[in-house]
Amino acid sequence: MKATIQKLDKKADEARKRQDHELADQLLKEKQGYVAALQNTDETLARAEEDCEKLKGAVKQEEERIRQQTAELLALRVQWKESEVERYLKEQLRAIGLEHPSAELNRKTVRELVGFFLLVTIGLLVLVVRFASR
Repeated sequence: MKATIQKLDKKADEARKRQDHELADQLLKEKQGYVAALQNTDETLARAEEDCEKLKGAVKQEEERIRQQTAELLALRVQWKESEVERYLKEQLRAIGLEHPSAELNRKTVRELVGFFLLVTIGLLVLVVRFASR
């Protein structure tokens, strides 16, 4: 568009040199139309870029909100699983007659019991594999 404006300006100068004022005025009016359209386009582009930046900011805020909610959800799931494991361990302890003296198991105790049961399970699996391979 800028090249078109320059061409129209050049043609208007040539028309003035030839004393064709009517053509020069017509070309200058056409040039002014292109200049106005170019300014309008530049303003529209600037507004669009500004809107785009605002939108990017809004998207980042929404992503952060979703990350936060996801983290909260995962924390709740972990707590739920911990209480599920604690409930299961209490049931198993009661079933074998080893009720824990405290009313509530703390996380450290739960982890220790889970670790103990995992070691026992792994040990049993090793024995089964060795026995089965004979």
